Amino acid sequence: MIAEQYGTLEAFHPARIDLGLGRALGGPREVTDRIRSPHDRAATPFDDQIRELLELFDEQIEDRVTAVPAEGNRPEIWLLGSSAYTARVAGALGLPFAAAHHLQPRNTIAATHVYRQAFQPSTLCPAPRTMISVAVIAAESDERAQWLGAAARSGDSCYAA
Repeated sequence: MIAEQYGTLEAFHPARIDLGLGRALGGPREVTDRIRSPHDRAATPFDDQIRELLELFDEQIEDRVTAVPAEGNRPEIWLLGSSAYTARVAGALGLPFAAAHHLQPRNTIAATHVYRQAFQPSTLCPAPRTMISVAVIAAESDERAQWLGAAARSGDSCYAA
């Protein structure tokens, strides 16, 4: 489904679509583990899932299942992660890496370092490319921004004033 949907978007809007992929469902682990089925938790490793998805966009691979709008219409693919694991996968596959500072601010520097060490040039990304994802609250005043951000703030969070 991802290949078909993003392949269609890329076909309609060439070079204007990015596909960001990450392992997290979003939210605390104890909640996401309850949402995922036991089959999901024991599923194919993340790096194998990414390889499979990349193949669906590749016109050169024969004798496989095809995602018709995806073939030849690959958007730019970024891996989003806050851990060394995802950074290593992005580097090994030669994909750009978006460090999820908004999820784990203390891991950003270490994850980007792991990515650069693991990076293998590819046709998709000949040199390492890194983006940092941060949470931002914009409002008409500082007071309004503080009020809007109060729900996300905690004592040791990156959102603390």
